[in-house]
Amino acid sequence: MNIELRNSVLGAAGGNTKDFGYVYASTYIKVYHTALEYCGNKEIAENIVHDAYVCIWANIRTLSNPDGIFEWCENITVLTAKGYGYKERKHSYDIKS
Repeated sequence: MNIELRNSVLGAAGGNTKDFGYVYASTYIKVYHTALEYCGNKEIAENIVHDAYVCIWANIRTLSNPDGIFEWCENITVLTAKGYGYKERKHSYDIKS
């Protein structure tokens, strides 16, 4: 993980919305593709992503290891997708950087 992202995670945990914006931009592709793998529908995936980021923002201060931000965001996205009724990954998409 780069130091800027790590510092932004820590800043976001302290309530800094600009730092959270950097966390959002850095993790969005991973979060979106995770949601899309569960539902297979772009519009629903966008709703899952929105709800996941609301949860991420509300709970980022509880993240004990800033270096695990990608995995933590993915876990929240999976739980959010499951809340929508998607119990397992149904689709596979290549993430292109």
